Amino acid sequence: MRKRDVINNIVRQRKRHKISVEAVAKHLGVKPQTVWRWERHASTPNLHTLHAWEQYIQVSVDADLAAENARAEAMREGIQNAPKHYEDD
Repeated sequence: MRKRDVINNIVRQRKRHKISVEAVAKHLGVKPQTVWRWERHASTPNLHTLHAWEQYIQVSVDADLAAENARAEAMREGIQNAPKHYEDD
């Protein structure tokens, strides 16, 4: 896979999971403008930084998915444990 394709995939995941450019920049130790340039293919990160960026996005996505699954599980348990209501005829 080409670097450009990897960056496009990272950007899609970042946007899908509402991870800000500022959060990415802070994690990678760069300015937000640098991340914007990478995302627009005006410049490219070195392979080490690209890998760290990819890992950060994946960790963030995994955390979002885990939280979403926990909320869904809590809702299922809440529904299963909720008192039964019956209509009076």
